[in-house]
Order: sequence, then structure tokens, then C-alpha cells
Amino acid sequence: MNSLSSILRNLSASYLGQSTLSEATITCDEFINAIYHSRRRLSDNERWHQKKIGLAISGGVDSMALALLCSNLQLCDSLEYRRLRFHAFIVDHGIRTGSDREAVSVAKILASRGIPASISKIKWQIKDPHCLPNFESLARKERYRLLGKACYENDIDSLMLGHHEDDQAELIMMRIIAGHRGRGLVGMKPRTAIPECYGLYGIHESGGGLIDSNPICQPLIEKSKPSFMTTSIGAWHQDSNTERLRLETGGIQIYRPLLNFSKSRLIFTCKAYQIPWFEDKTNYDVTLTKRNAIRNLFCCHKIPDALSKQSLISLAKRISIKVSRLEEIVNHYLTKICICSFSSTSGTVKVVFPPLTHEGEKLGDAKFFLLSKVATELLRKIITLITPEEHIELSSLRYAVTRIFPELVHEPPKLLFPSQQKLEKKPLFHTKFTVAGVLFQPISLDTTHSHSHRIIENNMWLISRQPVPRVSIGNHTFIVLAAQENHPPFLFDGRFWIKIKNHSQTHDLVIRFFEPMDLKLFLNQFQSPGKKILLKKLAKIAPGNIRWTLPIICARQTVAAGSEFYQPLSLPSLKIDVPGANTFGVWQTHYKKIYTDHLKIPN
Repeated sequence: MNSLSSILRNLSASYLGQSTLSEATITCDEFINAIYHSRRRLSDNERWHQKKIGLAISGGVDSMALALLCSNLQLCDSLEYRRLRFHAFIVDHGIRTGSDREAVSVAKILASRGIPASISKIKWQIKDPHCLPNFESLARKERYRLLGKACYENDIDSLMLGHHEDDQAELIMMRIIAGHRGRGLVGMKPRTAIPECYGLYGIHESGGGLIDSNPICQPLIEKSKPSFMTTSIGAWHQDSNTERLRLETGGIQIYRPLLNFSKSRLIFTCKAYQIPWFEDKTNYDVTLTKRNAIRNLFCCHKIPDALSKQSLISLAKRISIKVSRLEEIVNHYLTKICICSFSSTSGTVKVVFPPLTHEGEKLGDAKFFLLSKVATELLRKIITLITPEEHIELSSLRYAVTRIFPELVHEPPKLLFPSQQKLEKKPLFHTKFTVAGVLFQPISLDTTHSHSHRIIENNMWLISRQPVPRVSIGNHTFIVLAAQENHPPFLFDGRFWIKIKNHSQTHDLVIRFFEPMDLKLFLNQFQSPGKKILLKKLAKIAPGNIRWTLPIICARQTVAAGSEFYQPLSLPSLKIDVPGANTFGVWQTHYKKIYTDHLKIPN
């Protein structure tokens, strides 16, 4: 490494002797400061400086400047940043002739700066993908998925991207055109989870506590109760964590340290160090993508001052400040929410929401508007603990807010809430309802009429996954074929990560929702005392229809006349296996990654 550093110093001295660095050139100290600010809210990747960091390199001036600045860190005064090691990932979209040769050339340039590189190529299913109307979004998804998989294979959980200030302005303009308002105009964040990789284990919000490569069956009944034991090996073993599942952590984080640098400064920096880059001619085809059209608009047309790049960047920063202030208020109220219980095994939470106003308080329009936004954010935070959905639209929670916070039921300001004027009926307080894939059920503390006011005062709710419609049950079925022992973990219903090894040579293992017809078949495989304990456990952990939102593992066998027989083997989230289940295979279940900042969750 010392020899590499000396080479870089000699190269830098040579470059500086040929051309004086202008003030526009990005310095090492500036870049270090940018890295620091892009990762200051570190949570999962605490030992960031001790790990290898990925670089997403396209060959354009932005990513080549990123690679240059990263290689220059080996010359900086900070030991922490000199220790950083990088690995570049180049994605060949395969759209242009010669793109493969270009990718190889980029890799050679990076190698000369001491950065190893890997090349991945998108495998399109059609001949001319650029003719597709949604080509831009498809290319984005394929690119991020390849980058995510490459990072995972190289044990990298931090990936730097070369997005810069001009990209930010273009994105904000696109969002304005699309009709976004408010926080939709904040733009790209300096740090976030990798997008477009939902459901990929170890890449999207998972893999921090790796699922064992050799999972084991972990039934529930305590070993100290011999009357419940069966002759089958592995049935009803004691498990010290029977009341909860392990929560997933980790996932790949992306960083954008160049967001506060203009493209012109990146160009100056590359020129100063004589770093070549490649221009993608398709970026200038205004008919190919919306972004190309916006880029051409900025480059070749006179734009009103209000829509200039600097105006758009300033707009995004002002909105970001307002969003940060709102988050501070939301965090204050989050600390007042009482989480009575949270069950990762059944995916339920029992919660008491705090009042947002004082008794009898009259709300002005401004405070009503603010508290409505706070209430919406509070609901979203709680719902994300349970929902099977990847994203929650804040607009979908508007009616739910009035169900949880009746103090916000009031004639809304017409200028602030024009769409709320269309509500056809007033909300019914303290009755069950569904929103964003979850079911809210009020919990009565006292059934007597004289104490009915305590129910509303306590505002306690049981929140669970909403009942699954019959028409969509088939969309949540996974199959691990016979003798398939290397099946990767999969995300069941957006909530449970399940890893299965199928030992059977004759039976496929099917994972789907637990159904009423399964219960009798499941119970019949236990001795009488075990049945009672199982029913008691279901009643406690997954009462009523909640149990039908849980996964079940079945062995599938084709019988006479092509019909199929399903033998229930396990309720994996409850860690309950039938006797002899381990002769078919082994499995392990984790609950999805959840964000508990400012929430006080038991255990």
C-alpha cells in the first residue's frame, strides 16, 4: 500500500506540475467533510471506516470524479479516511454498441488508481429494451439490483453513488412536473437504504443478523413437561426465545457525498488530475427518457429564474429544513406513545396513542394543519411495525387519523385541506377499521357503561395484519422443491424472512397462509395434552382471525389421479413444529427490520 501511495503522490505531483488546480477543483478536505455529513446518522454501519466500501461507477464524469476523490483519500491527513478501502461496481446496460469495451476501459482506469472493479451486465429479456415506455424505471431497477447483489457477494454494506447537485435539480423539476408537493420536493437524501431491492435478503434491510446457513427446527413446548413429549426426535424441544422472533438488521446503505457539488466542479476535478471519462450518447437523446428531456431543457433553453437550478436546490433545502422541524415534533410525541406489547411471532402490537391537544382546546387553522401532519406521521411510524406493504402513502392515512385522534375532527380549512371537503361521512370513533394492510381494533378496558369514557381516554388499540382476501392468498405462496437445500431466504407477506432447507426427496415444501382447514390436520398430529397447549397458545398469541395471517409450512405430495395432499408441518413464526417435521427439512424465521427510534417497545 505504501508503494501505491507513492505512485499516487507522484502522479498528483505530475498533474499539478502540468496544470494548476483551480478553485473549482474539489479538495480532499471538502470531500472528507461531504462523506462525514452523508453518513452522520449512522445506525447499522457503525464500523463503517473499517469496512470495504462499494462505488457505483458508470464511467461518466460524476462517478469517475467520485472514484478519483476516493483514491485521493490515501493521501489525506486523517488516518480514519486513509484506512478506507474501495471496490468499484460497473453495470453495463448493454444498450449501446461497444458498452462492454467501455466497461473494461473504465475498470483499467480505476485499477490505475488502486481501486479494483467488477463488471456486471444487465440481461434484458427483449431485443430492444430502450423502446419500452418504462425503460428508464426498468433500467434503474435492474441496475440497483445488480449493484445490490454485487455488494452482498463482496461482503459490502455501504455503497457510494455519484449523484451531484445538477442531478438533484433535475429530479426536483421532474417531481414538480409530476405534481409532487411538500416533502416530495426534498429530493435525494445523502443516505438511505438501497432502493429497488425489496425482498432480496442481505441487500434490502436484512442480513445484519444473518439467518443461519444451517437452520434448525425449534418447536415450542417445554422439555420439562414429559407428558407432552412424543417419540419423534425434535418435537417439542425447549426454546428460550419462544415469545419472540429475532428482528432483522442490516441491509445495504447508499451514500451520496457529491450532492452539494455541481457537475462543473466534478469536470474541473477530473481535468485537473487528467482522469478521462466516457460520455453516454443516449443521455442526449431527449426522446429516450424524461430526465434527458429535463437535462436538455436546462442546458439549451432559457429557464425562468424561479425554475433555475439554484432556485430548485434552494427550494429543496427550505423544504428539508421544514421536514426536519416536523420530525422533531413527531419524535416528541413518539416518546409519549405507550407500546403495551409487541409480538414479532404473530405480527401484532398493542398501543395507546396520546392526546394531541388539551381538553377543550380550540384549534386554529395553523395548529390544526400542523397536528394533522404530526398525527399522520405517528400513524405511519406505528403501522410500519406491522404492515405487509413496502410503502405507505401518507394520503391514505388521512381518514384513519380522525379515527385515532378524534380531537382532529373539525371543519378543516378549505385552503389547506380542499380534498377533505369530499368526505361523505363523519368517522366512527373507536370502531375497527383497516388501512395500509393492517387492522385496527379498539381494546375496551371496561365493558360497563359507567367506565366507557375510560376507553376513549386511554385510546388503546390492537393492530394486526388485516385479513387476507381469498383472491390474493395465492399470491403469497412459496415453494421449495424436493431436495432443494440451498434456497435463499425469502420475505413472506412483507413481514417474515424464512429460510428453508428441504431434505425430502419426494415432497415439495409449500409456504402459504395458515387456513381454517389446516387446523384440524395440524392438531391431529399431536397427542391430546399437546393439542390443548397448542390451542391455548394460539388463543394467546394469535387470537381470532389473526392466526389466519400467519405462515404455515406444508409438505406437498402428488397422489392418485394427479391430486395433491398437503401435510401441515410447522407454524414457523410461532416456532411450533409437528412431531417428525425435521424429517422433511429445517427452517428458521426472522421478523422484518423495524425502526424503533423514540419508541419504547417492551423487550
